Parts: sequence; C-alpha cells; structure tokens
Amino acid sequence: MIVILVMLYVGLAVVDSQFTISKIYKYGLMVELNPVIRRLVVKVGVEWGVFLGVSLPTFLICFLGYWNHSLMFLLLGMRITLFQHQMEARRIERAR
Repeated sequence: MIVILVMLYVGLAVVDSQFTISKIYKYGLMVELNPVIRRLVVKVGVEWGVFLGVSLPTFLICFLGYWNHSLMFLLLGMRITLFQHQMEARRIERAR
C-alpha cells in the first residue's frame, strides 16, 4: 500500500515540475514562488533547477513517509491539493 502512495506522490511531483518549467519559460522566473527553486534555476538552468528543487524534497518526503504512514497520507493529500490548484490555474490561463 505504501509503495502505491509513494509512486503516486512521485508522479504528482513530476507533473508539478513540468508545470513549473512551462510557467518559467512562458512567464519568467518571478512566477515561481519557491525561493530555493529560483536560486537553483539561476545557478544551474531551468530544467536542472526545477528538477533538483522538486525531486530532492520529494525523495526526502517519500523516505520519511515510508516509515510513517500517516505522514505519507497527509503529504499526499497536500500534493493532490497542489495539483488541483495547478489544474485550475491552467484552465484559467487557457480561458484568456
């Protein structure tokens, strides 16, 4: 069960990174609110900066969540909510 949750969390993180990359290319770096990702993008480029800024916390969260199942459920719920907000923002962008 926990392996499925981890795979779902990582999958949503990959989708998040793709949305982030497309928004940075379309609107510029200041559209990203995470200061760590902004610094990484300046230092190593857009793709690698977003990859490191999203994947390193994701792997840490999945490692901690593997040992604490209730934490994994909580963090997966937060990631799903973030995904819903991104889909809504994408829908609004397309409506313009």
